Amino acid sequence: MAEETVVEKTWRGILEKHPGARRGEPAVIEAAYAEPRLRALFPFPSHGALSFHRNTQDPWSNDLPFIVGDEESCTVYAPLGVPQLPLGESLTPQEAAALVVARLPLTAARPSTGRGLHRRPPSTSTMVGKTDGRRAPTREGLVQRTSGQVVGGEVGA
Repeated sequence: MAEETVVEKTWRGILEKHPGARRGEPAVIEAAYAEPRLRALFPFPSHGALSFHRNTQDPWSNDLPFIVGDEESCTVYAPLGVPQLPLGESLTPQEAAALVVARLPLTAARPSTGRGLHRRPPSTSTMVGKTDGRRAPTREGLVQRTSGQVVGGEVGA
């Protein structure tokens, strides 16, 4: 029998509520797990949201749509780094999971084990100010920091 991948172990831990596993809305997690393309991605439940990543460690890819909600109503949002407009609102968990799958890029396959992906920074941000030369997550998305001010680019694949 093949050894479980990090992604498989993470899903199992969340679904079986293992000690130390992240917690999330059970109905949303189960609906996402039922979708094979989402099951292949690294799940990260946090603060009422279920995000999916192409890598298994921080810094997260943050380039895929994500779900916020519970068993009664879910909203699917565009990936971080693009305008945070809802892609779908008042959805069941199953509808939300299906919408995320429909909005996945064709290149969203099994995650790489390890830290974030190399990609160009997103094109929009409202963050301004002095920076330290690294990327930083913001409510508006990931931005590239330079030695002076924050600048944007386009979301890379």
